Amino acid sequence: MKYLNSLLYCLCALCLLFSSVGFAAKADPDWDAFVKKYGRYADKKLKSKGIPGAALSIVSKNNVDYIHTMGVTSARNGQKINKHTRFRLASVSKTFAGSLSVKLANDGLLDLDRAVSDYITDFKGTVYQDDLKVFHLLSHSSGLVPNAYDNLIESRMDYPSIVEKLLGVEPICKPGKCYGYQNVMFSLIGDVILQSTYKSYEQWLQEAIFEPLKMSDASLGFEAMVHNKNYALPHVRSKKRWYSAKLKKNYYKVGPAAGVNASASDMAIWLRAQLGQYPDVLSLDILAKQTRPYTHTKKKCIGEYGKNTLMKLITD
Repeated sequence: MKYLNSLLYCLCALCLLFSSVGFAAKADPDWDAFVKKYGRYADKKLKSKGIPGAALSIVSKNNVDYIHTMGVTSARNGQKINKHTRFRLASVSKTFAGSLSVKLANDGLLDLDRAVSDYITDFKGTVYQDDLKVFHLLSHSSGLVPNAYDNLIESRMDYPSIVEKLLGVEPICKPGKCYGYQNVMFSLIGDVILQSTYKSYEQWLQEAIFEPLKMSDASLGFEAMVHNKNYALPHVRSKKRWYSAKLKKNYYKVGPAAGVNASASDMAIWLRAQLGQYPDVLSLDILAKQTRPYTHTKKKCIGEYGKNTLMKLITD
C-alpha cells in the first residue's frame, strides 16, 4: 500500500504537469459551439423546472472560459444574475480549505501528519489525543459517524459549544480506518491553522488564495455575502413554484466546511487553479498532494455501534 500511494502520487503529479504544459496546446475548434449548445440546454432545463436563476462556468485549459448566467437572484423582485453575482458555495467551500492547508504545509507553516491535539489542547485527554491527525480532518477520516452534530449547526448553538460536545462523542472506528463525511470536525482545520500560524483562516484565505488569484467577488462569511444586493437567495419549492427564502447564518458557523461565497467569474478562475494554470499560487506539488488517496470509502461503515452513536447525536 505504501508503494501504491507513492505511485498514485507520481501519476497524479505527472498528469497535472502535462495538463499545464502549453507548448502544444491548441484551441478546440468545436469548443464554442459545444458550450453554447450546453448553455441553451441549461436555459431549457431551468425554464422547465421553473428555477429562478443560476450561473454556469465551463473551463478548458486550451479554450476561452464559458460563463453563462440565467434568470434572477430572487423569485420575488430579484435582479438579473451576472457573472459577478455571489452564490453560497456550501460544501464546495471545502475545496478551498484543502488547497490552503496543503499550501501552508508546503511552506512549513503546518504539519498535516501532526496530532490535532498538538494544535488544539482541548483534544488532550480525549480518545482522539494521539491518533487523530490533521489530515484526518481534511479527508473525512476522523472515525466519527457521518455528519456528526450537523443538527446543532442548524440550531442556535455557537461553534465552540458544538465542538465541546463533539469531544465527548465516541468514534465508530480508529482515525484513518473509515470514511464519514463531516462539517464540524472538518472545520477544526480553521482552529488548527490559527494555532499554527497565529493568523485566522479568513485572513489566509484572502491573502493566499482570493487576492493572488484575483477572485474579486469571493469571500468568507455571512456579512461579506450580503454587503450589496448582487447575491443569490436560497429558494424552496412548493407544489407549483419556487419561493425565495431567507439567507440563514447557521452553516456560516463552520466557515472552512461551508462558508465561502463566490461568483461564476471566481469559480472559472478556481477551476483553472485546480487544473494547474496558476502554479505560483497552487503548485503542481500542492495539487498532487491534495488529491492523493487517504481513506478507502465503503458504502456501509456505520454498523450497529455507529447506529447507536448516530441516534445519540440526533437526540442529544
